[in-house]
Amino acid sequence: MAIITKLIAFFSFLCILVSLTSKADSQNASKTIQQPIVLMYHHISQKPVGNISIASQQFSQHLDALQREGYQVIAIDKYVEYLEGKAQIPEKSVVITFDDGYESFYHYAYPELLKRHMPATNFIVVGAIGEKGEINQLSWDQIKEMQANGMSFYPHTFNSHYLKYIYPNNEIRSCLKGRVWLPSQKRFETELEYRIRIENDLKYAKETMEKELGKTIYHIAWPYGQDSEVTREIARSLGFKYFYYINSMTTYTTEKGCFMIPRINAGVSNVSAQKLINALKQRKITIVMNLKNTPAEPVFVNQINLKGKTVVLDPGHGGFDPGAVREGIYEKHLNLQIALKLSEYLKENGATVILTRDNDYSPAAVDLKKRVTQRYDLDKRLELIDKSKANLFVSIHVNTYHQVNRRGAEVFYYPKSEKSGLLAECILAELQSMTGNPQKEMAKVNDYYVLRNAGVPAVLVEVGFLSNPEEKIMLQQSEYQALLAKKISSGITNYFIQETSNMVKGK
Repeated sequence: MAIITKLIAFFSFLCILVSLTSKADSQNASKTIQQPIVLMYHHISQKPVGNISIASQQFSQHLDALQREGYQVIAIDKYVEYLEGKAQIPEKSVVITFDDGYESFYHYAYPELLKRHMPATNFIVVGAIGEKGEINQLSWDQIKEMQANGMSFYPHTFNSHYLKYIYPNNEIRSCLKGRVWLPSQKRFETELEYRIRIENDLKYAKETMEKELGKTIYHIAWPYGQDSEVTREIARSLGFKYFYYINSMTTYTTEKGCFMIPRINAGVSNVSAQKLINALKQRKITIVMNLKNTPAEPVFVNQINLKGKTVVLDPGHGGFDPGAVREGIYEKHLNLQIALKLSEYLKENGATVILTRDNDYSPAAVDLKKRVTQRYDLDKRLELIDKSKANLFVSIHVNTYHQVNRRGAEVFYYPKSEKSGLLAECILAELQSMTGNPQKEMAKVNDYYVLRNAGVPAVLVEVGFLSNPEEKIMLQQSEYQALLAKKISSGITNYFIQETSNMVKGK
């Protein structure tokens, strides 16, 4: 997911001073009330990075200045009570928040906050928890330790911290802002695709944090401070109530029972302690990022060139073997439809893709001298892997189960293949961000014949359950199939990234 790389690459051209509500919103009935000031930080480092970090000494000076000037740092729970009219708070109240869930919060901010008995909240990119990279992310153990000592944690989405071209003006904005451009298909998302993407991300972020932290999640901070009416509508339906933005204004607005809360960015290297205090006294702080030299199209880490990589892509079953069948819906057809879309995404990234079938036939059917059996069908797939000198083998399937409430993706691999396990985890991590598997299961080991004998990293991907009434409908929709294919493609690319990293480290 490489959240840091994306953030540093694009934050330099994002204007932090954004409008909290559009002209259309201003026409709606709302109330505006003076509120405590909510501060925002990101990363703390000995060597501040661009516009998203400050030095640890500078952060300590900020906290000392707040104390010296008589500002009371209050917890977000107390702030909520104030918003709801259930509590009074000191006039000079400040809420401290961090975005993105960087590990530097644990090492630098947390000790200084504890020392001064100050609470803070960190909005974390849930799908990135525990990641190691250019800047490490917090782990669940660190988060739970800090929560037990007065810190609080809420989502910054599950995996929607990136920029895209947005319909209809083709402007680069947060992917939450609207229907994104799909370069491989040369079109914008449909409204259905957009809603499915947003709902799955927010739902999984909320469910994951509630399960891990044992509390109800009501707060969310929007990446880049950008959302849309659709985003807010879906968030409200999922139980979110407090939305946090990036803005120099110091008032909140209400909309349909929810609170839209601006914050001011104090976590920039040129904001000294005195400048922060002056800004608080004036109740505003304005920091505008450089908008020049904007790239023609965002370049994401998971869009690396896969030239030289060969993937054998297997639409499971086919021909004489229908796979699962439910109410006239054949698994073999769904597998093929998803695999063909996945093939296009991988080719778009430069990979060579070899399909075991591109229509409704058995791979073994090409050899008319042999009696077609299921075992011979599998052997033909293995033969194709060997002849193609493939780097990976990915088999696409649709699952069934006797309990109709079973849903979500599952990925299987052969237990004695460490690389297959890595591939499985990379693909599953991407799929779980949209399929919303409530069990959040790990990739599963299995002694499937093809996986055992593939000779290369190999996985069997069950994209969803045909036995689940809701998923059965979605799995037949071309838009949803495209989303699944995109997630699997991203997982494959992430695997190659990690595998290359492991090679560099000598693993």
